[in-house]
Amino acid sequence: MTSRKKDQSAIQLELNSQEDWDDALAKKGLLVVDVYQQWAGPCLAMQSNLKKIKIELRDELLHFAVANADKIDALKKYRGKCEPTWLFFGSGHLIGVIKGANAQLLQKQIVEKLQAEHSVLKGETERVVICDPAMSVETDKEQEQTAKEEEEKEVDEEENEIVEGMNEIRRRSRAKISQFSEEDLQIGMMSQLTLPRPVTVAIIKPDVVGDGMAYDIIREIQNSGFEIVQQENRKLCQEEVEKLYGSCLTTETFEELLTFMTSKECHLLLLAKEENVISEWIGKMGPEKVNLAKETAPDSLRAQYGTDDIRNAVHGSADEHAVLREVSLLFPTFLNQQELAKDSSKEPTQDERQMPSEGITTEPYEGDGTNQRNCLEYEFE
Repeated sequence: MTSRKKDQSAIQLELNSQEDWDDALAKKGLLVVDVYQQWAGPCLAMQSNLKKIKIELRDELLHFAVANADKIDALKKYRGKCEPTWLFFGSGHLIGVIKGANAQLLQKQIVEKLQAEHSVLKGETERVVICDPAMSVETDKEQEQTAKEEEEKEVDEEENEIVEGMNEIRRRSRAKISQFSEEDLQIGMMSQLTLPRPVTVAIIKPDVVGDGMAYDIIREIQNSGFEIVQQENRKLCQEEVEKLYGSCLTTETFEELLTFMTSKECHLLLLAKEENVISEWIGKMGPEKVNLAKETAPDSLRAQYGTDDIRNAVHGSADEHAVLREVSLLFPTFLNQQELAKDSSKEPTQDERQMPSEGITTEPYEGDGTNQRNCLEYEFE
C-alpha cells in the first residue's frame, strides 16, 4: 500500500487543501487535475496511462495532480458527483474539461493542450480560456458583498422599458420573418430581407461541446481569419432542427439527427470574413461525410473532430438563401441592425421617444486568456 502511494505521488501531486490548490495553479505550464470525492478516491485506472505519457513526453511544463473536492473550497461544486472529472489549466487558467475515464481522449487532449501552452508561453498564440460554472466560487466576503449589492439594486422604470424594448425588437423580427412561407424563402422572396453585412451561420454540434472541445474549434475559426459577430450556447428545439435540416426530413436518418441535435447544448456562431465568408467556412468544415473528409481534407474540422456522418462536428450555411433563413431563425436581432441604421436619421415620433434605443451591441469572443467577461460558459452537469 505504501509503495503504491509513493508511485502515485511521483506521478501526480496530491492536493488536499485550498492552499495546495492555489500553489498548484501557480505552476507554469499545463496542469491536468483528476478531481475526486473522498469516498470514491482518484481514478486509479488512468494512472498507468499518465505515467506512460509523462515518461514519453518528458516535458517539465507538464504536471499531473489529484484533488480532493471534499477538502478544497474552490471545488465544492464538484462534491457529490461520481463521474470522473479532469480539469486542464494553462498556467492557472481553465482551458478544458473532460468528463469520464476516456483514456484515448485524455491522452489526445494532453498532447494538444501541452503544445498549445508552449505556443502561448512563446508568445506565438493567445490562450483560449473557458468558464466552467462549477469553478466560479466566491469567498465568504465576496459572497456577502455580492448579496449586499443585489439587495441594493432595484429595477427602476427605465430598466423595465429597456427590457420591454429589447423584447419588442425580437417580436418585430419574428413578425417580419413570418411574412414569408418556407417555399417563398426557397424561390427568392428572401431577397426582401437583407443583412447588415456578409455573414454565415456556424453550429458546433452537441457532442463536441459536451467533450469540452468547442474552444479548440473556436481557436481554429479565429486563427483562420473569421470574425465572430455573435454567438450563443444553448439547446436547439425540434422546430429549429426541422427548419435547419428541412431537406433531410424524409430520410431514414432524420430521427437520429433530430434526437442528436436536440440532446444537449450546441454553440451557435455568426461568422464574418473580408471575402467569400460562406465558401471559406464550407471549406474550413470539409466534406459532410467524415470518412471522405479524412481522405480528402485531413486538416478540416470534420476530419479532426467528426465521428460519423451525423456527428460530424460542425454545421454551416450551404448558400446565401440558407444564410438568410438560418440567420432569421437563430439570430433574428441581427436582421434589425440595417433597418435601425436607416431609421436613425429620422426624427422620432412621440411614441418612439417612449421607447429605448434599439441598437444591439454584440461582443465577439476575444479569447485573450484574461477577460472572463468574454469567455465561453459551459454547463457541466
